[in-house]
Amino acid sequence: TEDAASELVRKILKGAYLQTDKDFISPKQSPQSGSTAATVIMFGRRLFAANVGDSRVVLCRGGGQCVELTSDHKPNRPDEAARVRAAGGFILNKRVMGELAITRAFGDKSFKMGIKAMLEDEAEDLVNEEAKDLTAPLVSAEPEIASMILSHNDEFLLLACDGLFDVFRSQDAIALARQELIAHRGEPAEVARILSDQAIRVRRSRDNVSILIIVLRPFWEVG
Repeated sequence: TEDAASELVRKILKGAYLQTDKDFISPKQSPQSGSTAATVIMFGRRLFAANVGDSRVVLCRGGGQCVELTSDHKPNRPDEAARVRAAGGFILNKRVMGELAITRAFGDKSFKMGIKAMLEDEAEDLVNEEAKDLTAPLVSAEPEIASMILSHNDEFLLLACDGLFDVFRSQDAIALARQELIAHRGEPAEVARILSDQAIRVRRSRDNVSILIIVLRPFWEVG
């Protein structure tokens, strides 16, 4: 159960994401590219995890149990595909309009215009029958926000983009990070380097690999 303060945090997070996107795409000369995002905010033991796109927040609970706190915004998610179709778009080869592999992001300006502006006079002839609002963005910057109360046995958080998760399951990434945190008695920056090296050099990830590890307690200490 969340209180009024938690609802306020959700409102602030949502507003921050949407304002960031607006500031990015508003200039006439703004880039056409985009970016995913993952955010954590902690107030005592209350944790908020927000994301757009396929960057993830993953929690390692006591003993190495993996809990995904975010869900990737991919076109193969039925609810995300339905939202795209309701805006007049389509999914082709697991991509929005056959081009973009995520359904929520900062930037990607052309996908924020709405199908009516994208196709101009041909819009009503080409869109599918599920379309409801031809001015709605095909790709959204509105985050999904999860919250939970952390246990005193929870060990660390892993935030990373899809370059890591293209070649690691969340559980495997958590297991390796935990193993290296124990071996190095902490040192999250060094463990993030090891994890990224495994993704890029060993498993040949072809995408950006950005990693942040947040240690919640020194679980590697005995006694």
